[in-house]
Amino acid sequence: MFNQWPVINDLGKWMDANWTGAYLTTCFSRSKETIYLYLEKDKKEIHFKLEFLNEGTFLLNEISNFKKTDLVQFPEVINQQISSVDYFENERSIVLHFFNGYALWIRFYGSMGNVILLQQGAAVKIFRSHLHNDMLANISQIDSTKNIVPKVNPFIIKLARHQNGLYQVENHAHQIQVLYTTNQVYDALDNFSKLYFRYKHTYNKNYNELQKCIQKEKTLSKNLQKYQQRLSDIVNSRPLDEIAHIIIANINEISPGTEEKVLLDFYTNTDIFVKLNPKISPQQNAEILFRKQKNRKIEVGFLEQSIAKSTSEIKHLQKQEHFLQEHLYDTSSVSKSDKTVSKKIEIVQQKLTGIRQIKIEGYEIWMGKNSESNDKLTHQLAHKNDLWFHAFGVSGSHVIIRNSNNQPIPQHIIHKAAALAAANSKSKHSNIVPVIKTLKKFVQRPRGAHPGQVSVQRYDIIDVQPDNEL
Repeated sequence: MFNQWPVINDLGKWMDANWTGAYLTTCFSRSKETIYLYLEKDKKEIHFKLEFLNEGTFLLNEISNFKKTDLVQFPEVINQQISSVDYFENERSIVLHFFNGYALWIRFYGSMGNVILLQQGAAVKIFRSHLHNDMLANISQIDSTKNIVPKVNPFIIKLARHQNGLYQVENHAHQIQVLYTTNQVYDALDNFSKLYFRYKHTYNKNYNELQKCIQKEKTLSKNLQKYQQRLSDIVNSRPLDEIAHIIIANINEISPGTEEKVLLDFYTNTDIFVKLNPKISPQQNAEILFRKQKNRKIEVGFLEQSIAKSTSEIKHLQKQEHFLQEHLYDTSSVSKSDKTVSKKIEIVQQKLTGIRQIKIEGYEIWMGKNSESNDKLTHQLAHKNDLWFHAFGVSGSHVIIRNSNNQPIPQHIIHKAAALAAANSKSKHSNIVPVIKTLKKFVQRPRGAHPGQVSVQRYDIIDVQPDNEL
C-alpha cells in the first residue's frame, strides 16, 4: 500500500515544486467514496481521482467528464489559485492552500481517508460525511516532530520506495515480483492503484471460482456418500428374486388374503418370515419381487456409474482447487508480458493480404491490419478453437493464436498475443491495457454489422503492457 508517510511526503514535495500556482478547475464526486480534483497550470493539466475504500486510500490519474448526476464539491476553492502546498515529515497528508484563505486537507489515512475544507486551519466541510470526528480537525493537530515508523503493508501488491529514487510496484505473494518501475512518485501512485484494482479483480475471480469448486465438491461428496450407502444396502441385502422363488415353492401353503407367513427357505433349509400383499395372489406377489430385483440390477449399474463419475469429478475439482489456491495471489494477468518469451521471433512471410503472421516458439499468431482484414481473419480464416484477442473498449486489430490441435497454449505466448493486440489498438500509448481473450467460437458478427464489428458472448480480461517491439 502507498499510505505510508515517506511516499506521501514525496508526493507533497512534487506537488509543491510543480503545482504551486495552479488553479483548481474542477472538483466533483460520483459516489460517496470517489472524488475528482483537476488542476491546471501554464496550460498543463493534472487529474486526481481519490478513492476511499476499506482497503485504503487510492490515487489515480484519471479524467472523466462531469455528468448531470455528479455533485460539485468544495465550490469555495474551484477556480482558485494554489498559494502553497504543505507536506509533513511524519504525516500521511497534504494541504493545498489557496489565495482566498481556504485550504484542502487531503488525508491518506487508509480506510479513514478524507478531504477536508479548512478555513483559518479549522474544518468547515468534509467530503466523507460519515467521519463525523473530521469536522473537529485542525491543521495545528499535525505533529511533524513525532517520529513515526512506516507501517508494514499487509497487501500483496505493494509500492516500494527505494533509496535510489525509484518506486516499484511489487507482488509479495511468494517471492518479490516487480510489476512496474518509475522514478516519478505521481506515476508510481497511479500505476500502483490501477495494478492493485486489476489484481483485486483477478483475486476475487480466483477466490469466487475456488469457492464454487469447494461448494461443488461438497455437494458431489454428499451425493457420493448416498450412492455408496445405497449400493452397500443393495449388495448386502438378500436378492428379492430368492424370496420370490421361496413364495412360488410354498404357494400351496399360502391362503388368499394372507399378510405374513412363515415359509421354508430351501436355500438355507430354515424357516423365514415373509410379508405379502393380501390384496393380490401369492403368484402376483412373487412377480412384483422378480420385477423389483430386475430394477435393483439396473439401479446397481446406475449407482456404479454415478460413483465412478462423482469420484472422477471430485478428483478433477480437487486439482482445480489446488491450482486456484496456488494462483490465488497470481498477478500474471496484471503484470508485464512474460520476459521468458523467446527472443527468436520469426516473421512469417505474408501470404494473406492485410494479415500479418508471426511465429513464436512454433505458435502462429495472426493479426489483422484494418477492418476488412480483421473481418476476414475472424470470420473466414480462424478456427473455432483458436484463441482470439482484442483490446477492450477501443478499436484495434483482431489477433488470433492458431490452435488446430486444441492443446493448452503456454501463458507467455497468450500474454504475447494480448500485448500485440494492445499495441495495435487506440490504447497503445497506455501503460496497462485490458485485452479480451476468448475462443473464436464465442465471437460472432452481428446482423447488419460493418466489417470488423463483432459481438463476444464469453470472455476473460488480460491486463498487459502494449508490445511495440514488432
